[in-house]
Amino acid sequence: MYNFKTVITLISFFTILGCRESQPSEVVEQVDLVEIEKLNTWLDKVFERNLMDSPIWLSQLGRKDRQGEFDDLSEAHALKNLELAKNDLLMLLKFDETKLDEQSYLSYILFKQKLEMKIDYDKYRHYNYPVKQIGGQQSKLPSFMINKHLIEEKQDALDYIDRLNAFTKRFDELIESLQIREDKDIIPPSFVFPQVINDCENIVGNTTNLDENLFVKDFISKLGGIKLKVEEKDQMIVAAKLAVTNSVNPSYQKLIEYFNNLEKKSSTDDGVWKFNDGENFYKYRLKIITTTSLTGTEIFDTGIDEVERIHTEMQAIMKTVGFDGTLQEFFTFMKEGSQFYFPDSDQGRVDLLQGYQSIVDTMEAHLDEVFFTKPKGKMQVLAVEKWREKSAGKAFYQTGSPDGSQKGTFFANLYKMVDMPKYEMEALAYHEGIPGHHMQFTIAQELTGLPEFR
Repeated sequence: MYNFKTVITLISFFTILGCRESQPSEVVEQVDLVEIEKLNTWLDKVFERNLMDSPIWLSQLGRKDRQGEFDDLSEAHALKNLELAKNDLLMLLKFDETKLDEQSYLSYILFKQKLEMKIDYDKYRHYNYPVKQIGGQQSKLPSFMINKHLIEEKQDALDYIDRLNAFTKRFDELIESLQIREDKDIIPPSFVFPQVINDCENIVGNTTNLDENLFVKDFISKLGGIKLKVEEKDQMIVAAKLAVTNSVNPSYQKLIEYFNNLEKKSSTDDGVWKFNDGENFYKYRLKIITTTSLTGTEIFDTGIDEVERIHTEMQAIMKTVGFDGTLQEFFTFMKEGSQFYFPDSDQGRVDLLQGYQSIVDTMEAHLDEVFFTKPKGKMQVLAVEKWREKSAGKAFYQTGSPDGSQKGTFFANLYKMVDMPKYEMEALAYHEGIPGHHMQFTIAQELTGLPEFR
């Protein structure tokens, strides 16, 4: 999946460099090391404050502060953060940008842009779906617990149990946020509901056999990696099961009940144009995502032109491979030809994952030919977990931690093998893994000499 923030940063970088080059030389000569140090110190202080406000982000970065908690999703907390952003912008504007060197000036402009976007976006803060078929809270939390909450010592295990108990508060806040959107007629389209409910039911599982619960299984598996007395482990497993029974499962069942009722108000309308002020929201998002002033019509027309260009290239490929037929017949051949897919079997799935790993390993071996800077952090290829594979996308990347304790992960969805043709494997592996998102995020995390927010 493309990350528009990366595009914004890159475009801003080159735009800012161009602006700086056009500034009078005497401005650049006024660089003040004290002002630069003050700015960088302040930026890192704000970053640390924001980081400490997010237990999930802390865990994602390999930190163990507030490890037994989740982020606050309440409306009051969102409004508090908005006021912080406004105050931060006022503080930032007190720095003298004419006294900054090139890198600190870039930091100044990027952070200013970040704050302005947050403030400007607040009027559309509810124009989204916290619970949806891909990347919704109902699947994000289990994925986070399994992939990001490490258990390396006893306290980590106790924190894991605390987080299981924290599901009650988290889901109460989540449902409150959904109710706010419901009051504003911001309701997901109908096709979302069966997928979300299916995810929730898979996560709850068989309530009479907690040994098969995904949180309990994950917890027991991770406990096996630390040294504890047998009785201590047994007590912790009992506590984890109790947390699942009293907190996790009731939270999911409450969400299922709410979504079953909300579904009655849903429709097949699936565009943001259905929202109040949806047209302006759409224009706003186009500007933010594309970093241009292009209209929706202009972007659509560009897409039509691109389809025509690509179809012309495909027709040339048809001739090269000697296919006798129309372009649509070629599409059918590529979609239905069994030679383009791994078997829909356990072995076929193993072979597909190994194929992806081989592709990224091969690319990694050639990085020296084109890149000076390479990531130190490693990457792994895993199958999307069974409980969410039906609703998840076909492939996506999850960032590792800066200290390397958590690998970057390229997830491949093996739910339907007919959705994973061999001829798409390289494009997916290069985009999601190496040299794509893995290099993008890992190198960014490993950079030194820059404010932490960058």
